[in-house]
This record gives sequence, C-alpha cells and structure tokens, in this order.
Amino acid sequence: MGTIAGSIKLTDGMSPVLKSMLNSMNLMVSTFDKIESASSKCIDTKSLAAAKNELARAGRHIARSAKTLMRRRPIRPNSTRQ
Repeated sequence: MGTIAGSIKLTDGMSPVLKSMLNSMNLMVSTFDKIESASSKCIDTKSLAAAKNELARAGRHIARSAKTLMRRRPIRPNSTRQ
C-alpha cells in the first residue's frame, strides 16, 4: 500500500510542474502567433495550429489525471485536500 500512496503523491506532486510547463509552452506559441501576425505571415501557421491543439490536449489530460487522483486520494483525519 505504501508504494501506491507514494506513487500517487509523486504523480500529484507533478501536476503543478506539468501545468507550469504547459503555461510556458502556451505563452511561447502565443508569442510566435503575434510574431507571425506582425511579420507578414512568414511563419508556418499549420505548425502553430498543431502545437496549440497538442497543448490543449495535454492540458485536458493533465486536468483529468489530477481530478482522478483527487477522487482516489483518501481523506485523512485533520487534513484537507488541496
């Protein structure tokens, strides 16, 4: 049982890191979008659209995983879920 709890704790501890990485990548794609608009359309927008779709998909997956972990995580006396 300790192994499962440790794994959940590790996975749940990664959620903020993964969300931060996604936010950074979204900012980067957004910046490229702005550069592309300002530079007479010299950037391949198909690649940007694909990157946006993949980031959105990854974000949904992380959110689903975090919700699943929170539902499965036992509530201990004198503690709260965060």
